[in-house]
Amino acid sequence: MQLILPRVHVSWLCITLSLILFYAYFCMFTEAQDTLTGLLNRNVYDQYTKRLDHGVNGMVIVFDLDSFKQINDLYGHQWGDFCLQMTGRLIKDCFHKMGLCYRIGGDEFCVICKTMDEQQARDALRQFHRKIDETRKNKNLQGELPMVSTGYAIFHGSTGEYDMAVKKADAQMYGYKNNRKGNPDTLQKQ
Repeated sequence: MQLILPRVHVSWLCITLSLILFYAYFCMFTEAQDTLTGLLNRNVYDQYTKRLDHGVNGMVIVFDLDSFKQINDLYGHQWGDFCLQMTGRLIKDCFHKMGLCYRIGGDEFCVICKTMDEQQARDALRQFHRKIDETRKNKNLQGELPMVSTGYAIFHGSTGEYDMAVKKADAQMYGYKNNRKGNPDTLQKQ
């Protein structure tokens, strides 16, 4: 172009187009990411799970912070944000190679794995709970970190199977949470 029309400067056009493409990529990336934890957000989760009924098999793992409201009220919202960030980082550390990690609500997280069996899930959850326990025992922390209850279930590619798996994982998670009440320093076996 520069040879045909020497007075037209295409370098500025290229720079402008590059900036527009970068901006579009940046917007797409920030729309997909939870700004507090760096995990994928609820919008991406909803879009992804709509496609799961079409022949996809896998496992869903759910996470919920125990007594998060009380910790938030006692130590403040900055500490609550730190707890969410710490939990998100530990979930990502333990599960990012196995599946997609999401923050789907206030103190609720989820991992969707396509290639994980039950033994791998149990092993990864044990590792996650060990890391949470080690982090909670850190004496340099300014406040208390909440326990994290977990549950998981396998789903198959038929219609409605994923939603049923989420309900099963939630039931397991709440059973896990209720079994620990009264003894917050005990981790139940998965």
